[in-house]
Amino acid sequence: MNGLKTGRAQGPLAFACLALLSGCATDQQRIEAITAVNQEFRLQYEGALSSKGTRGYALRRDDAFNAMSSALADLGMQPESVDPSLGFMSFYAPAPTPLSREDWRNVAAADLPRLREIAREHMGFSADFLQIDPEGLEIVINATVLDSPDGAALISLTMRTRQPGPPSGDMPRRDYPPPTAMRMALDKVWVQFDLQVATRRLALPRQPAQAQDASGVTISGRTDSTPRLGDTWTYRYFDQWKPGEQYQVTHTVVSVVGATIVDRMTGAMGSDDHTFAPGPMVVFRGRGRVEFSPYILAQARLDPGRAFAFQYADQNFPQPWSVRARVSRTERITVPAGTFDTVRIEIEGNRPGWQMAVNDLGSPTRVEQVIWYSAEVKRVVKHTYETFNRGGSADRDVYELISYKLN
Repeated sequence: MNGLKTGRAQGPLAFACLALLSGCATDQQRIEAITAVNQEFRLQYEGALSSKGTRGYALRRDDAFNAMSSALADLGMQPESVDPSLGFMSFYAPAPTPLSREDWRNVAAADLPRLREIAREHMGFSADFLQIDPEGLEIVINATVLDSPDGAALISLTMRTRQPGPPSGDMPRRDYPPPTAMRMALDKVWVQFDLQVATRRLALPRQPAQAQDASGVTISGRTDSTPRLGDTWTYRYFDQWKPGEQYQVTHTVVSVVGATIVDRMTGAMGSDDHTFAPGPMVVFRGRGRVEFSPYILAQARLDPGRAFAFQYADQNFPQPWSVRARVSRTERITVPAGTFDTVRIEIEGNRPGWQMAVNDLGSPTRVEQVIWYSAEVKRVVKHTYETFNRGGSADRDVYELISYKLN
């Protein structure tokens, strides 16, 4: 959840809903409890993805894509973004779907004791009032279908929770579902997918092609563009309104599970960990850091001319941005870290539902981003992010790579 609140508060802290006596836990204690649960459940999330999140099938990519789309729909999920050219789909449903109410009672029985144990170290007896409750939340399942090096279809699943609407207060966000819910949902998806494969008489599933890197992290379908544990990139950052200043921010890979990458940010813009699953996404990190799918080269094909549309929430405004991204061309550019051959993606977005007051000239109504990706670097080498209001350009941020280290 976005916070541990007095009364009935809903959000993505393991679908926790608290009924607390007023004043039993301070905001700082709640933040510390959420952070501790995040750390614990992230590890279990990555473990579930490693063991259950990726499978290889002796199928044509298009057949596998269609079968997975049908499987998610059969489970009661609604399509939010489906892009066969990228091999990506995102489905959602009000929680507890795709699980049943009985499933969720089993989730609570399995995961609630550990959740309370973690929170009790920071909140004291108030943690005993925690209850796992899916009400008011949505479940999002993303699937990516790619061609593996041996010609099979490699399918990767991720699952997260979200609370419709903007975040409340300064509480940390939670994207990781309860571990038991994660495992049960993945099992259900694979069973339904296998049923689709059998019904369509396509093929039988193969064992996922898995290997381990030197760190022991399980990998599947790794390509040359996939980063490794410990890979590091440092960027300099310029703000249009502070032309004489520049800041540095560093990103380090702390986990690679299939096509899902956990990235740790440190430096002048704050510190956090973020999980980048396959599929286009814009995220706001730390103190104003904006990123668009920095590892997309390892997660999808970026052929020039491809386009895709999606929405993302802005932490500063209640209405989401509706954007269209386009792979415009390949381009050779120079940044402080060197000269690189890159793939250039251009993004333009607006907020169609935003109704401004007549005298409101400052709120942004349009956003433009340009991102240059390098297969050699395995990440972004340059990123510009510019917002516009009624008076023209409102702000422009520029990130450029100044150094990197690959393992």
